[in-house]
This record gives sequence, structure tokens and C-alpha cells, in this order.
Amino acid sequence: MVFLLGGRTTTLNNEQAIRMKAQLDYGTAGQRKLLQEAARDFLKKEIAPVVDDYERTYNPLPRKMVIEVFKKLIPLGYVGSITPPEYGGEGMDFVSYGVLLEELGRVWPSMAVNMMVQSGQARFLALHGTDEHHRNY
Repeated sequence: MVFLLGGRTTTLNNEQAIRMKAQLDYGTAGQRKLLQEAARDFLKKEIAPVVDDYERTYNPLPRKMVIEVFKKLIPLGYVGSITPPEYGGEGMDFVSYGVLLEELGRVWPSMAVNMMVQSGQARFLALHGTDEHHRNY
């Protein structure tokens, strides 16, 4: 991942990116720009190379493949981004979430829809689910 730190561009490994992401305030325009650049860079390197092959070979994309892609997105906060932190999510604002969806949609529109569905369901369960839902999901 590439971040702008102290006026210079810095490349971070996944562990460093995860720590950096934890410090971001998604609510500012500057931080949203960093989020957009980081998402674009990650998706270009990690997701874009498999899209054409997956879309050509599978219709619909098997659950196993969706899970494989989601596993790549989870450590960086791209999954569950609008779920409140107390339920294991990022607690991201909706404008920042829109930035993520736009970037994913550029690379893989159908996966962006998958993310919207997953994130919406996770947020709904977190905010309106019973204690049993919270324990199970």
C-alpha cells in the first residue's frame, strides 16, 4: 500500500498498512484521498489480475472464490467497513464507504455489489439484531 506520510510517498506492507489504517480519521477529505489511493493501489495489484479470468470462467462466481477475494479485503478494512467498531467493523462514514465501493467498482463491479450486500447485512445485524444474532454472526 502506498501512503503519503510527511509529504512523501511511502510504500507499506500489509501489517504496516493495517496499523496505519487504524489511525486514519475517515471523516476528512485528506484521509479519504489516502483511502482512495490505498484502495486503488491494493485493488490494482491484488484483485484486478484475477477479475477477467474469474468472470470468464465462472458464472456465477463460486462461494469459495468470493470468500477467497473477501479474505484479501478483510485485513485492510474493505469488508464490514460500515459496521460499528463495537461489532468488529471499521465504523467508517458513508462517504468514505462510497469511495471504497467506487474503487472496487472500477476494478470489479459485481464484487462491489457483493461487498454492498455483505456490508449492509452486517450493519443491519449489528444495529438491529438480537443477542443471539450477535453471538452467531
